[in-house]
Amino acid sequence: MAPSSEQKEYRYRLWYLKDEVLRFVGHLDTVKLVERALRGAELPLIHTKGFSKKPKFITSPPLPLGYTSRMELLDFALTEPRNPGDVLKATSKFSQPRELFHKLRPLGDDEPRLNSVLHSMLVELVFVNEANEEFLNEELFEEFLQALGKEKSSFTHGLLGWGITDSRLKLNASVRKDAMPLSKFSKVMTAYFQARFVGGERVMLLKEDGGLAF
Repeated sequence: MAPSSEQKEYRYRLWYLKDEVLRFVGHLDTVKLVERALRGAELPLIHTKGFSKKPKFITSPPLPLGYTSRMELLDFALTEPRNPGDVLKATSKFSQPRELFHKLRPLGDDEPRLNSVLHSMLVELVFVNEANEEFLNEELFEEFLQALGKEKSSFTHGLLGWGITDSRLKLNASVRKDAMPLSKFSKVMTAYFQARFVGGERVMLLKEDGGLAF
């Protein structure tokens, strides 16, 4: 039997942060910055096939501009195994003095791809009133949802749950086909409350069982 021509892949999942410096950098440009760090670490990245070859990446769903994130994930594949600690150390110098690259772990051969694992995300939204004060509470938000009327389903599409702590709106939203339109939702809220959207942050990416997608 002839040997298989399939190249052995060593897959890894990277957990990195999107900080205040990157909040207005688009998703594709953010991924390019991560790619630059991985290339700078001289990793033997596996590329896609075809005319326009690119590193074989699977990324977290894009966030709207203006959002930061405590949890961005990216799967990549190498032709040779690498020690995760050594990789993190090599990539960290490309984000100094910030520490963007948080964790890295190898993936087992049978572990599903990132896009199959991701189910939902937890995000925090912050709004302020004319006095520049955070003002939200459960009653106000419930009134807002009811005031949406027939448009409620389109603005809350993919919303799995919500809560408010210290005036910060916490949403559990799907990241699959029924993903919630965060940017549109925040614009509707600012118009309704005559408020200002300060910013949003992705806190976690979750699997269907509620565990971390990392």
